[in-house]
Amino acid sequence: MTDFKELAAATEANPVGADFAALRDAYLNYEHRAVKHITRQKLMQITNHVTDFSEVETICRNILDTNPLDLEARMMLAVAQERADKKADAEKNHLFVEQMIDTILATGNGKSFETAWKLVSENEAWTIMRVFGMRAKSHTRHQREDGIFDVYEGIIGDREATMYFDVTNPVRFVDHNVIGDSSE
Repeated sequence: MTDFKELAAATEANPVGADFAALRDAYLNYEHRAVKHITRQKLMQITNHVTDFSEVETICRNILDTNPLDLEARMMLAVAQERADKKADAEKNHLFVEQMIDTILATGNGKSFETAWKLVSENEAWTIMRVFGMRAKSHTRHQREDGIFDVYEGIIGDREATMYFDVTNPVRFVDHNVIGDSSE
């Protein structure tokens, strides 16, 4: 199964034992992939006025129908499902997010250009930093022969930290499909 939509639906239905690396690879080749993933701040703005968790669930589902790999929408969906007492659905979505994050972390250790975490969306960097409790202080983009990298410097607890993310694929996707740069 290499069709992204089929693979995403199967993974969402049963995230236990699913191949999230294959899902992410299929997404990279999906012709209708999202140019931009939603930020946590934007998602909170969209849902801030909502008083019913089923409405939050609907908003998140609409986002995920367009982009099943959006981690922020999936995390908020899981919380809305928990609050709406849909525990089994919430557990599936929490597991989906956990497996996606584990798959990202398995691509490197984030400590250098050579071991940078490979992302399918630039917004995934913010999710990873939040997982580690990092408060970013600065961001630089580096274009090298081996790819395009975002480097964030910040604080985790009371220690300085630096995280490296390989954003080659999402940046080139935007360059090619939005800006019109055909160089790969």
